[in-house]
Amino acid sequence: MHFMSASVRFASVEDWEDFSKDNDEKALEQMFTGKGATIQKPINSTHGMPPIHNMTLEAPDDMEAEDLQRSKFPEGVLVHIEEDI
Repeated sequence: MHFMSASVRFASVEDWEDFSKDNDEKALEQMFTGKGATIQKPINSTHGMPPIHNMTLEAPDDMEAEDLQRSKFPEGVLVHIEEDI
């Protein structure tokens, strides 16, 4: 296993509301778990609207940041992922 850094932004407040409904943390966990990565707590979030979430992901050794970055995310959810060095 290895670690990556991820930043999740939203194109609009409406996209954020559509994505998370009531619980951003749960929605983020489901999104990344479905792609084979696990979020390491805590998730750091801004207080602006829509928020920006920054987190560390744990991923299998054979998963590259670029592979995860290219995977499909919900519309309006903007994800940037980098390998931790």
